[in-house]
Amino acid sequence: VSFEGTGPIAAMYGFESPLTSGRSVVAVTAVAPDQMLRVLDALDNTDMRRAVGGSAAFVLSNKVESVQAGRTYSVGFLPPWTGASYWLSEHPTVLGVLAAMTLLAVAYAAWSMRRRVSAWRARSRA
Repeated sequence: VSFEGTGPIAAMYGFESPLTSGRSVVAVTAVAPDQMLRVLDALDNTDMRRAVGGSAAFVLSNKVESVQAGRTYSVGFLPPWTGASYWLSEHPTVLGVLAAMTLLAVAYAAWSMRRRVSAWRARSRA
């Protein structure tokens, strides 16, 4: 990887270790040595930290630009409910359909329960 430029810029790169599978490498670099502090400032700032992602994050004077290049990899275990919520966050239409179906199911259960209670009351009075 070659990283060259003339302006004040720093970058963070993340990738899987070529030596040991399942291990991560995070490299921090800058055009000028004094720009390395810019990465620390970005990690201290909540909004800028949220913008860090992908395989490379370029830290500019007041913002972070992230890019995804190459293949991705996973390390560790992700619980099924966390994986499902992550997947649903990427597919809001499916989330909306599931929410509507759940609402309809709850409404039907309430309506059915109301009918049963009404029938039970009618039998009790007779």
